[in-house]
Amino acid sequence: TETLINRKKFLSQYAHEFSKDQLENVDDDGIVRIGSEVKEGDPLVLVLRK
Repeated sequence: TETLINRKKFLSQYAHEFSKDQLENVDDDGIVRIGSEVKEGDPLVLVLRK
């Protein structure tokens, strides 16, 4: 199983999984930015598996 961490590819498959506000702290690599304040339910890593 290949694991892919990528914001753009994740959003192409799951566009409505998280709100715009929830994705605000996620960088282009799909990982929450260091020092970001996250709330319950916010994504920490956007992961796809093949």
